[in-house]
Amino acid sequence: MAEASGGTPAFTCPKCGRTSHNANDAREGYCGHCHDWTATRLHEDVSPACDLGTHQWCTGCACGCHEKPRDDAALAVWTVYDRPADYPSSAVARLWTVDAAGLSYTEGILIAPSIEALRAMLPAGLVMIPRSDEDDPVIVESWL
Repeated sequence: MAEASGGTPAFTCPKCGRTSHNANDAREGYCGHCHDWTATRLHEDVSPACDLGTHQWCTGCACGCHEKPRDDAALAVWTVYDRPADYPSSAVARLWTVDAAGLSYTEGILIAPSIEALRAMLPAGLVMIPRSDEDDPVIVESWL
């Protein structure tokens, strides 16, 4: 990852050669022109279960938190939970995939002390879907 003037991270796409000065693009290895993750993404140790540590390039950590969705997956969904039973003092986002076979749980998980901090950890470019009245009360929202 290069740095532009003023210390702002810059990302040059290895496919098309265009440069983005958006910090999220640089962090995620995402090219807005190609509409694709063009490099392995910067890992920021967002999960205590993650075995890679902070600020390393990874091709897929054990927790799956920064893996690019599979090409055959129709949709990646991050569901945000406020203090679920397994993390009673934290906000949690879990990554699910939806494809022709239905909904599948993944090992992807983000953990933060608050909903606001958790939202800042989600991948850039997602759209929030509010919770449904039928959802479990600990579900706050989902991001597609």
